[in-house]
Amino acid sequence: MNNNSQVFAKEIPPLKWIKIINALFLVAGTCIGGGMLALPISSSVVGFWPSLVVMLISCGFMTITGLLFLEATLWMKQEAHIITLSKELLNKFGQAVCWIVYLFIGYASLVAYTSGAGKEVSFVLTEILHIPFSSALGSLVFLVAFGGVIYLGYHMVERVNSILFISMITAYLLMISLAPKEINFHLLERQNWNVSHLFCIVPLILTTFSFPGIVPTIVPYLNRNVRAIRIAIIGGTSLTFIVYCIWLLIIFGTVPNEGIHGLQEALICDIPATECLHYVIKNPLLSYVAQFFAFFALATSFLGIALALFDFLSDGFGISKKGKGKIYLTLLIALPILFFAIYFQRAFITALELSGGIGDTIISGIIPAIMIWKGRDKFSKQGDYKVIGGNVLLILICLFSFSVLACEILRRVFI
Repeated sequence: MNNNSQVFAKEIPPLKWIKIINALFLVAGTCIGGGMLALPISSSVVGFWPSLVVMLISCGFMTITGLLFLEATLWMKQEAHIITLSKELLNKFGQAVCWIVYLFIGYASLVAYTSGAGKEVSFVLTEILHIPFSSALGSLVFLVAFGGVIYLGYHMVERVNSILFISMITAYLLMISLAPKEINFHLLERQNWNVSHLFCIVPLILTTFSFPGIVPTIVPYLNRNVRAIRIAIIGGTSLTFIVYCIWLLIIFGTVPNEGIHGLQEALICDIPATECLHYVIKNPLLSYVAQFFAFFALATSFLGIALALFDFLSDGFGISKKGKGKIYLTLLIALPILFFAIYFQRAFITALELSGGIGDTIISGIIPAIMIWKGRDKFSKQGDYKVIGGNVLLILICLFSFSVLACEILRRVFI
């Protein structure tokens, strides 16, 4: 064993690898969620290969901003969430923006996951098992079940998330073993490199990699071990990218873009990709496995975002995570989500696009860049980790974020 390996072994004892893998699963599980159902639908306007390019850029962007959050979090001597970071590193306006945008992202994402899960539960019970079950009731059942997991605390989330993630990967592996016979590679040839169309799919793809908000939660869990946290972050986003690539290959290679049960019809009607898959493939087993996979993906993503929002509300409002405080926090999360998931049309795709195009460009792009820019002179000596790239990297992050934000606002105003 060389010297680097010996140092590495000392920094991460064997027992800690279990926690690192759990954290990696939490990052990947947070990312692999509603995007599974919505990404093929939204990106159908550009095709398979352009979608992969945009996804690679978005994955790199969110990984870097996650590492920026890591750098800022390590400056704090105590456990700190984004609100605490904003108090230390931004002015009052910046703090207000963090409050508003983080709440917007958290609730919009959870609304999308709850709405999507409700559609999945309803579809499986109604179309496959022939048991009448509405999407609204499906959303309620999903929220009660997994809201209860959040209420029981981090250790329960950790256990349930690990089980769900392993189940999701098992379903995923089974699915990709069944899919090759169904794939028509001719369907992958359609490509649209129009810049305006490419920018239109960035918001939802950013949402699919929306994990930086849970970095302050991971830092104390991994005992502020920089190497361990970096492995969890980079490993989690890399795994997410691979999973999404193969998923897009399956959907784009089996579901036509146009016609009945096509991707364009699904985009107009706010239909999850798994429903399209069910109607166009010849192998019913593949359809059933895809339904389970999609549900597990939604559940793991829900747990990651809900846990981060739970910590955020506790930190921001000073509400204890014990006793009655846990009840208040759980209700603060559950009640608004249920209302919007049930009563708003197109809640699934619209919530995901708004979360990425407006929320993530600000809270996961502009905010960490400004925090690091302002904080390095004051806090850099207190931390033992610094993201490479200097101010040039921070400027590029801001330019990309403002470009996507502007496109999303213009699209919502004029279209």
